[in-house]
Amino acid sequence: MPLIAGFGMLIHTKSRRTQNYKKAVSGTASFSGKGKNWALYCPATFDYKFALNYFASDPNNNETLLMQPGIPKGVAIRYIGTAMQSFFDFCGWNKRNIAVGGSASFDFASTANVIAYQKPVTTVNAPQIKQVSETDETLEFYRRDCEERGGDGHQVLLKNGRWRMYDGNLRSIVEENNDDYARTSDGYLRIKHIYHTSVGEFLVMHVEYGLYDYIPQNPKSSFNSYTIGTYNIQRASRRPYNTFSAEDEYIDTEIGFQQIEGCKKILVEQTDADYPVPYTYFVEPEQGYFIAYMNKRYASTFKLTYINDNGQTIGQPLTIDLSGTQKSAVAESKLSVSQNGVALHYKLSPQIENLNGQYTICNMNNTMHRKQGEVQSSNGVISIIDLPKGIYTFSITCNGKTYSTKWMK
Repeated sequence: MPLIAGFGMLIHTKSRRTQNYKKAVSGTASFSGKGKNWALYCPATFDYKFALNYFASDPNNNETLLMQPGIPKGVAIRYIGTAMQSFFDFCGWNKRNIAVGGSASFDFASTANVIAYQKPVTTVNAPQIKQVSETDETLEFYRRDCEERGGDGHQVLLKNGRWRMYDGNLRSIVEENNDDYARTSDGYLRIKHIYHTSVGEFLVMHVEYGLYDYIPQNPKSSFNSYTIGTYNIQRASRRPYNTFSAEDEYIDTEIGFQQIEGCKKILVEQTDADYPVPYTYFVEPEQGYFIAYMNKRYASTFKLTYINDNGQTIGQPLTIDLSGTQKSAVAESKLSVSQNGVALHYKLSPQIENLNGQYTICNMNNTMHRKQGEVQSSNGVISIIDLPKGIYTFSITCNGKTYSTKWMK
């Protein structure tokens, strides 16, 4: 449950980025308001998921327990009381109705005070807006399901903001449609338990919030783009050399994926139409995409499996067939490179006048080792000191054409 605050966001200058990075690894970052001070999560080793977006870890602080990294599994009670009022003021939440007790108020929208449009309307047969009555049953059911207190029982949060009741066997209802349920950034389902106890002649409401460890969501993948590839040692090693033809055109295909909250690793099973033996490999979930090597003359099918400690979820196969497209526009110019471990020297021959393009450097075995940028010259130098050893592709794209080569650091 990240803080709704602007830490580390909308940074426009290099100096601001440097300052925020220093705060994110300082171990002492905090912010204050109304006489209260809150320590923020900012470990010495930068954590891009949680740094400055969560409160500092403190299992004894019940007020911020569900807004700390490493939220405990099981059930935790979050206290929303006067001690947190200054925090609500700081975030601008003090003017909102927050249901924390036995009753709550809800304000319905109204068009009674809207000023009529003063200019003539020229649209013919403009549709009439149907006003919804406050007694409409659908609206009432939705309002009730979105209440923070809700009815007694066990509930799980849906992505649309509504709470769904369950009888104790949460797994049985989640399996019906795994994608319907809200997740934390690390993949937990959000649950709560509401019950009442008697204190004398009064009833006291209890709301316990918890997290449920579950299998990943259903994988969703899509074809993004492709660039011209060349002979790939890793792929070629798994198939006989005589399966390659001079008519073949090899491409590096970028495939994106979503819904990775809680996913620890992704298994890709690639089956090429020109070779019947499936090829399996792992990719990093945080990247958001991976580069697949395929033959443009034949279709390839990709099946993604999301995996975490609770199990796995297999996605629907994605088939990419580019055999009907025109042959890729590869210019007659040749791209050559040399490197000394610190800098990559590239040269297009013959040169292209007024070159204004984009370059991409990508590790063939680990797509997280990747660099991108702009090039304005047919002959230049790019720093590669931060890239580890390995086999890389280097591509320049300009005027709708791609020049590509591979090199080893």
